[in-house]
Amino acid sequence: MTKPARAQPTRAATLRGIAWMALSGLLFCLLNAIAERLSQEVYPLPTQFLRHVAGLVVLLPFMARTGLATS
Repeated sequence: MTKPARAQPTRAATLRGIAWMALSGLLFCLLNAIAERLSQEVYPLPTQFLRHVAGLVVLLPFMARTGLATS
């Protein structure tokens, strides 16, 4: 039995993926810089809590769109 052929991504989809990866890298660096700055002035526990809340806020739209079902 042969496998079905997979569709190749378009150039626009590839560039969009690259842009998302670059943006996520920049935002990750920004988050780390903010966390480092906060940890110098605030106790580490609230700093980590705020980091996790920020991550949850970013992920909530994706979770709402796709749901929590497993494959």
